[in-house]
Amino acid sequence: MILSGENYISLYAQVRKMIALLVKERRLSTNFYQNFPADDTSGDHYYRLSDYYLFFQLMGYKATHRVVNNKSLVIMATKL
Repeated sequence: MILSGENYISLYAQVRKMIALLVKERRLSTNFYQNFPADDTSGDHYYRLSDYYLFFQLMGYKATHRVVNNKSLVIMATKL
């Protein structure tokens, strides 16, 4: 199974978002899903790389990934 075109949220982007919230809104949030909420207009949902690995593992797949242009994620999963 190949999953491509997913949004890649790097650790750098996560830290940058936390700092931006601290500066702009005077709050610190380490909750990924509060910092990257789903986009109601486009329907996009944001997941951590570890979430994808867990999803596939729970379905009995072994996953590997590649990051394209530091933005897009391609995950390749094979059935165990």
